[in-house]
Amino acid sequence: LALAAIILLTGTAYLNSMSAPFVLDDAVTVVKNQEVRSMSVLQDISLSPLSRSLTAASYGLNVWYGGLSVESFHVVNIAIHLLNVILVYWLCRKLALSSWATVVTASLFALHPIQTESVTYITGRAEMLAVTFVLLGLIAFHRESFWKWPVIFICGWLALLAKPTGIYLPVLLAGFMVFHYGMVRAIPFLAAGVLGGLWIGSRFFWTIPLSFETAVNWIGLQSVVFYKYLFLFIWPSQSFDWGPID
Repeated sequence: LALAAIILLTGTAYLNSMSAPFVLDDAVTVVKNQEVRSMSVLQDISLSPLSRSLTAASYGLNVWYGGLSVESFHVVNIAIHLLNVILVYWLCRKLALSSWATVVTASLFALHPIQTESVTYITGRAEMLAVTFVLLGLIAFHRESFWKWPVIFICGWLALLAKPTGIYLPVLLAGFMVFHYGMVRAIPFLAAGVLGGLWIGSRFFWTIPLSFETAVNWIGLQSVVFYKYLFLFIWPSQSFDWGPID
């Protein structure tokens, strides 16, 4: 009953975003992306962790079903967010949190204003899809089954195909390993996350050649963004009204 109420409140909260236009990077990822518009992304899905091919394929399915109707894109974004809310609730139960703690955690995840960007911004779907598979991987970790490790690996790779930031799954698993089994058994997962992140970062800079100064500035910008989002999580006081793309 509590989960149903959270889902209902969350869906209602985002109903007014259904007519929000494509903005910012939506021009590159969707509107002017010929691979998405021609739906070729559904025929040639790359397995490269830098490709975001899973996210692109989801855009292709949107175009196949409803063309470039922005409402259909918003429906999928909201549906993914609601799915993630259910997964957060499920994970909390797996962690044996109290009913009160589970409801508070799921509600905060569902309705915190910082989620607005990912849910209402079509390009934000990449983050949400990555979170979907990270959560599924964490839930699988807490199941006693031989198949949980293959499932976790698949979830991790799908998270990467949604957005490379999905590489944080092994780091989260390392945290759980420390809690359940101690630091020694957590080291391989922590190493996988750190080395994977370094590899993805190196591939990014290799694909888009940058000068040393530009790379340093980019890293500095990411640090500023991190602290900005941390502040907004604690005190969500900032809002923007982006106009539609041309």
